[in-house]
Amino acid sequence: MLPDDLAGIVLIGRGSSDNAAIFARYAFEVARGRPVALAAPSLHTLYGARSDYRGYLAIAVSQSGRTPEIVSVLEAAARAGAVTVAITNDTASPLAGAASAVVDLRAGEERAVPATKTFTAQLRSEEHTSELQSHVRISYAVFCLKKK
Repeated sequence: MLPDDLAGIVLIGRGSSDNAAIFARYAFEVARGRPVALAAPSLHTLYGARSDYRGYLAIAVSQSGRTPEIVSVLEAAARAGAVTVAITNDTASPLAGAASAVVDLRAGEERAVPATKTFTAQLRSEEHTSELQSHVRISYAVFCLKKK
């Protein structure tokens, strides 16, 4: 699944999913030892940036998987050579359809504006995906969030 010579990872998200991606940035870079960056979707959607994603893993994080901007940025990354993954609650979503692989959060339908179940599931999924060692734990991240 990973590119043969992984150059780095780019994370794509908006709102609470973007916040989950911030956690993933730290987790993946520690676990993989490769640079991890957060995408700036507007560079692609508004300014038509053409980035070279050969050797990159592009991971889009979205509760619904239906945000057009996130789908189009993941598709652009794939066209530019990235291996793509969607982390979403809806495996039938456009985002899931645009990705090479899908991580199904199985958090259930969000019934409130804050996507709390999905956010927690995104963090857990990212922890699992990054294959972290015991010194970086999701429980610590959740503890820090509760203290705020």
